[in-house]
Amino acid sequence: MTETTPGIDFALGLGGSISGTALTLGEEPVAGATICVVRVADSSWFPIEPGCGNDDVIWDRTGCVTTDESGHYLVTGLTSGEYYVYAWVDGFLPQWYDGAQGPETATPVVVVEPEETPGIDFTLSKGGSISGQVVGESDMLPLPGVLLA
Repeated sequence: MTETTPGIDFALGLGGSISGTALTLGEEPVAGATICVVRVADSSWFPIEPGCGNDDVIWDRTGCVTTDESGHYLVTGLTSGEYYVYAWVDGFLPQWYDGAQGPETATPVVVVEPEETPGIDFTLSKGGSISGQVVGESDMLPLPGVLLA
């Protein structure tokens, strides 16, 4: 037998949103970039920089989306408040809004429900690379499995 309890009603708000575009230094769109927002009140501890490949660390992300073919993104369902926003994608340096390289110098983005906060754009720079071979000092033979940090 199933019982129904009437009068348990609630309304969901749309929330606010943040939107923008990720471009290269040459103003080409960056498709497939991950854009994440972190509430300023919840971000006193940042375990790693985004995109460093440490899958064991779980960020307290409020929301993440992926840019489309035009480099555009839209993060929705945000409550009013301040957020840090960052972008990263393989082959590019991670970036925090507004051009910051880390959360300590990032500019918070203000969201007011139910409005959209547009123009939170990123200009991503290609990262460099290092290559080489680790060899033994005496025999100059390659050393397999060496971890460089």
